[in-house]
Amino acid sequence: LRGKLSSGLLVEFLKWCGLEQAKEKKLYLEYFCKEYRGRLELLTWCAVCRERKARKESGINDEEQIKAFEALLENRT
Repeated sequence: LRGKLSSGLLVEFLKWCGLEQAKEKKLYLEYFCKEYRGRLELLTWCAVCRERKARKESGINDEEQIKAFEALLENRT
């Protein structure tokens, strides 16, 4: 969506953080959303969950998502 953060990128970031899935919501809402200072609009937690579910149904595992986020970080440096 234009002007909004990528739900896929957020899911990859949360997986990269290495938390249990049950703790991802707290990280997103209580840390990321409060600290984010970017230009793009934040997504609701429901939007992040929908993306996470879609990826799981597509067979994308946590390790693949972590590697995708790490590749993004490497390309930015």
